[in-house]
Amino acid sequence: MEFYRAIPVLESEVRLKIARGLAALQAIWKEGRTPYWDPNRSDPVADRDI
Repeated sequence: MEFYRAIPVLESEVRLKIARGLAALQAIWKEGRTPYWDPNRSDPVADRDI
């Protein structure tokens, strides 16, 4: 049996990841202390220029 961790991502987070890479998205999550595991979280990327 194998287990996989699934992290819900918002559309803006996907766009940022494509444009700037995973490290940039993770940095935003860390900077904002974003609960990235919460699918009902506010959008940490909304006010940023992608």
